[in-house]
Amino acid sequence: MVTRKYPPRIGGMEVLSYQLTQEMARRGPIRLITWGRSQRLLPFFFAYAMLRLCAGLLLGRISVLHLGDPVLAPLGWLAKRFGVPVAVTVHGLDVTFPRRVYQALLKTFALGFDAYICISREAQEQAAARGVPKEKLHVIPVGISAPALTPEELQRAWVQTGLPIPATAPVILTVGRLVPRKGVAWFVAEVCPRLMAHDSSVHYVIAGQGPDYQRVRAAVARHGLGDHVHVLGQVTESQKWALYHRCQMCAMPNVSVPGDIEGFGIVALEAGIVGKPVLAADLDGLRDAVTQEVNGLLLPPQDADAWVTALQSLLRDADRRIRLGTSARAFVTRLFSWGKICDQYQSIFAAVATKRAGCIRSLPP
Repeated sequence: MVTRKYPPRIGGMEVLSYQLTQEMARRGPIRLITWGRSQRLLPFFFAYAMLRLCAGLLLGRISVLHLGDPVLAPLGWLAKRFGVPVAVTVHGLDVTFPRRVYQALLKTFALGFDAYICISREAQEQAAARGVPKEKLHVIPVGISAPALTPEELQRAWVQTGLPIPATAPVILTVGRLVPRKGVAWFVAEVCPRLMAHDSSVHYVIAGQGPDYQRVRAAVARHGLGDHVHVLGQVTESQKWALYHRCQMCAMPNVSVPGDIEGFGIVALEAGIVGKPVLAADLDGLRDAVTQEVNGLLLPPQDADAWVTALQSLLRDADRRIRLGTSARAFVTRLFSWGKICDQYQSIFAAVATKRAGCIRSLPP
């Protein structure tokens, strides 16, 4: 199992890689080649991974190679030369990234593998549009598990955020890397002023860092929202979970950005596992993470009227909010446990290994 997205770096791909490799290691022997540092140093990781992979291939110690994403496709191409079956996880942006050189490399190295495990139907459609045979495409979502934090630990983490929010004030939360497709700058500029003009007790908390960080802060300042919109930047894991427990609901106000899709939306699962509903834009992989009126609401992207109306409705109706939160917890627990996710991965690994072994046995002497 090879991945370039691994802790200590933080993100959805890192969570998937870590949980998947840890669960698979409990089920049988695996070899891990991981990278948890800056992607600028990726060429060094490629060289290291190639050496490790060559050693395993030459010694005949690899029955299946799993790649964490299509960027690692050249490693899979090498394994195929040795007759080793290859499965790759497809997240979305790793196939839609618009640079011509990257798309050419993708077509050169990444179209002959044995299985493509897509984290959403949107990722599946994007892979199919680039020539991957439909019979090789499988959809397996991301899993989720909540850390075992005590109420005391959660309270301590909440205090550490330093947020000046009254105990009774309603809180809307957004968690994630601040990039344009997340729509946070749009939400601050178009939704928050109207929402907070109607109810001045509402607070909006943004946890995350990224290229849009200053743009979001500028929108807060431009609209005079500094007392009610809090841009925290990067937070610790315990602080993140404290925020989920404290908020009334989560917002995922994504916008459409050509060539940059939301592959899934793990925040919807994180919110759901602690019983909080999610309001999400009805686009890309968010449609697989949020089921209407089950763990949240899907709303038209960049429709400020719809967002303000839905937020006001949920803020007013505590019974409905609690009902959605309870439903969200049951939904996420039932469908997105890591054990269930890894069962599906293991089934695909076994299938491609068996198929390749059958092909080898059928060859004439």
